[in-house]
Amino acid sequence: MGHSACSPRRWRKGGHSFFSVLKLKKVFVMKAKVKPAASERKERPIIFSSPLIQPLLDGTKTQTRRLVNSARHPNGQMLCPRDVAASVYVGEDWVKCPYGQAGDFLWVREEWKIGAWHDDAGKFAIDYRASPKLVNTPWVYPENHEFEQYRTRLLLELEDLGSSHHWPAGQSPCRWKPAMYLPRWASRLLLRIKSVRIEPLRAITEADARAEGLTAEPCDHARRTCEEVGCCGSTARGEFSYLWKLLYPDQEPGTDHYWKTWAANPWVWVVEFRRVQP
Repeated sequence: MGHSACSPRRWRKGGHSFFSVLKLKKVFVMKAKVKPAASERKERPIIFSSPLIQPLLDGTKTQTRRLVNSARHPNGQMLCPRDVAASVYVGEDWVKCPYGQAGDFLWVREEWKIGAWHDDAGKFAIDYRASPKLVNTPWVYPENHEFEQYRTRLLLELEDLGSSHHWPAGQSPCRWKPAMYLPRWASRLLLRIKSVRIEPLRAITEADARAEGLTAEPCDHARRTCEEVGCCGSTARGEFSYLWKLLYPDQEPGTDHYWKTWAANPWVWVVEFRRVQP
């Protein structure tokens, strides 16, 4: 059956007037403008360290926490993270999460190197540091100009290393490249944002810590308490705080980077996502 608006019975004499048809068409046009085209989907890169890649691949990591930095207000004023958080809470629409909003996509950057290439087909195979046993990755096909660009760099690197152009799968002599230099076409992980919120770092719950891809690790001390040895406890939340302290070591209050530490309890963006096919 067709739509009722196109049914012959609705278009009989004495049905819709000329003006009501125009009004109906206007409604349809307004609705059509709201829906974005598929080609307009928003994608942004996001960096993950190698230890966090496997939980992403396994689907056990579905959240990430990133520091809230300062932002510039439309009036030109620079706001500190606490002011940014306050603006988000009261619904200021100019404050945007730098990682996107619900429905947007994040493509993951990780440590990598070129594992193989094919001149005639214009394709590369990528090795990923987080997956040392993955030696037969799918071929990827960059644009022609990008293939030539990366091929030239590869040949210069091999010349510098004094290496041949042939090696067994998974044993590329190339140097590992930082995650920030991974191009879009070489990314193997795509995430779709489910929700974004802002909260103090230490508001993380045990369930949140597990959604960060962490598990409860038993304490390795027997005769002294966790407080005495500085242990974070045998919980996923404790594991998260331990890893955060490794990333942002404790500092004295008033120092430049104290605000990032666990003790300072900074504001963080909490991005919840699910893995989708690239």
